[in-house]
Amino acid sequence: MGRKIWIWGLTAVFSAAACTQPAKAPAGEGENPVVSFEKVEIPAVLQDSLRRVMESYSVLTGALAAGDTLLTDAAAAIMKRRLDSLPLYTSGLDSVHAGALELNTGSIAAELAAMPLEHGGLEGRRHSYEMASEQLFDLLRQTGAVSGGMYRYHCPEAFGGHGAYWLGGDTITVNPYGVKAVCAVPKDTIR
Repeated sequence: MGRKIWIWGLTAVFSAAACTQPAKAPAGEGENPVVSFEKVEIPAVLQDSLRRVMESYSVLTGALAAGDTLLTDAAAAIMKRRLDSLPLYTSGLDSVHAGALELNTGSIAAELAAMPLEHGGLEGRRHSYEMASEQLFDLLRQTGAVSGGMYRYHCPEAFGGHGAYWLGGDTITVNPYGVKAVCAVPKDTIR
């Protein structure tokens, strides 16, 4: 008899716990929900700060193209500082959009912080750069290009034929993956 009561009690506890579990979030929602920036105007102060981030990205691209690990590390550190100091919450954006940008910029900053720690030397830094470039592309799709048209280039010869992406203006003169710039093919445009 005592055993039946214990089983009934345990069943009641599990039933109550099951009823209080949150429902599965619909697609596009959850821990990192997809936030639309379609009708959001990015404040001028944030655009100016993003321009400085893109200036650092250009220096980083050139350093990798030159094969200079010291300059690469310095450019990555400056770019990270500029990302960390973006005025996301003080620029006038609502907290939902500022939070979405904060997630993205935090991911980019983490890749940049890891660059000097790469044991793969220049090649390892280039892999981190590729990841940061992909995340930066997502950030610019949310905020729009901050200095004229921006292109996402693809070099099929990078990483031994695996290919890689990076961002640049309308004229490509260097390839951050150590391959001739003529391999660059524009894939996407950000305006």
